[in-house]
Amino acid sequence: MRHSVRFDVVRPEQELALMASQITTIFTRRTQALKDIVNRAESLTLTYRYEKDLQLSDEGVIEDGAGRPVLDAPLFKMADHTADSGQLSLSETLGREVNTSRSGVHTPLEVYEGWFFAKYKRQLVFMDDVDVLNGLRVTDGVDETFRANAARDPHMSWQYLGTQLGFLRVYPATWWQPPRPALDVDLYDVRRRPWYIEGSVSPKDVVILMDISGSVHGQTFEIMKIAVKTVLNTLGENDYVNIAWSTNQVGWVNPCLNRLVPATMINKRALAAAVDSLQARNTSDWSKGLDFAYRAFIDFYTTEPEHAGAKCHKLIMFFSDGGTEWAGHVIDKYKNETLTENVRLFAYALGPHPVPPNIMRKMACENWRFVLCDRGLGRHPHLDPAVR
Repeated sequence: MRHSVRFDVVRPEQELALMASQITTIFTRRTQALKDIVNRAESLTLTYRYEKDLQLSDEGVIEDGAGRPVLDAPLFKMADHTADSGQLSLSETLGREVNTSRSGVHTPLEVYEGWFFAKYKRQLVFMDDVDVLNGLRVTDGVDETFRANAARDPHMSWQYLGTQLGFLRVYPATWWQPPRPALDVDLYDVRRRPWYIEGSVSPKDVVILMDISGSVHGQTFEIMKIAVKTVLNTLGENDYVNIAWSTNQVGWVNPCLNRLVPATMINKRALAAAVDSLQARNTSDWSKGLDFAYRAFIDFYTTEPEHAGAKCHKLIMFFSDGGTEWAGHVIDKYKNETLTENVRLFAYALGPHPVPPNIMRKMACENWRFVLCDRGLGRHPHLDPAVR
């Protein structure tokens, strides 16, 4: 059997130019699609009239105070659908059952079906979160842009709209599969996804300082560890971070990581494991701990290559159960240093406080930021009114 063989001359410069042209076209289309979504969302928000009496029916219909529907169709709550749902059909392009006429909505656990865990008001109750319902209503108009983008670029796959209120719109609508289906509870929250975090905030250099003195024990210490690891998980690979412990001595939780490091998954896992192994001990010395945290910025910026570090926002996140020591002289000292003058201090007072967190509040407010108080597990964190 004869085989026909053909040899062609490959000109690398021409092939490279063709590939560059094709990639440029793809990115140009996707960039324009993104801009169209942003412009549409902003336009809808600017012209929207907020309604304080919106409510959500059992059928997923957003209604006004008189019970009249305010949208053409009920919300497409993706968690309520499966692959064989009658409203979905198989897309060969996406390899999944979808509904191309509209977007689907996902809400995290604490924003479940339009309900929101109440603000802290003496007791914990459930109440309609009208902000979420208004957000769902105003963003419903973005579906028109989603469809236009898909028609203009048939090779486009998914389009997303994540919001600060926690709900997520996905186009085309589909059935929802939690990232970890083995769990009984869907813990997905778009606000904690890397693409949302990196797109909504600027890169940060962060030193997390944990007061692990003897008064921090039991439930308070567990709350602190959970809080620190939660903050750690919000950081992306454009951020730099490290965690230090503080008593009457001070040091890094992982001695192998003795400077600010990129917040990669490997580094975050190493830091989280080190946090879990900490034990409360000795007495506290806030001045020594804060001096160590500020010095970490100076040492990092003066010894590392110029490209290292985010060099955008500089944060110290101080976790403690409260105290009486005023470390103002340390703060004042480093506020006058060129490399640390813009470092912001966030103070977190955790657990049942043996003493009022007034010192922590003063420390944070005089250094640009705020105090967050969390009294115990199972209770809603209350943002202290000392906010600037």
